Amino acid sequence: MGKSSENDLNVLYCQYEGYSSRGLQPEGSSGNWRGNRISDIATAEIIDAAWRQPIQKPKTRGNCVVLLDAEVKDCYY
Repeated sequence: MGKSSENDLNVLYCQYEGYSSRGLQPEGSSGNWRGNRISDIATAEIIDAAWRQPIQKPKTRGNCVVLLDAEVKDCYY
């Protein structure tokens, strides 16, 4: 989670289920990384499941997160 190049608060995450207009790549692919403005997220839920970590880092964070505010410990960044 961090600020975008436009100073929006964004989250960078890896999608492993659900719908995506770009479609999902095989699990673990760097093509499943997504960036969203937190203000655009209408609902979220905590799931009781094992932690999943993608096999590959995202190729780039692009403009999604240029100033990091928080990260998951022992994750890629």
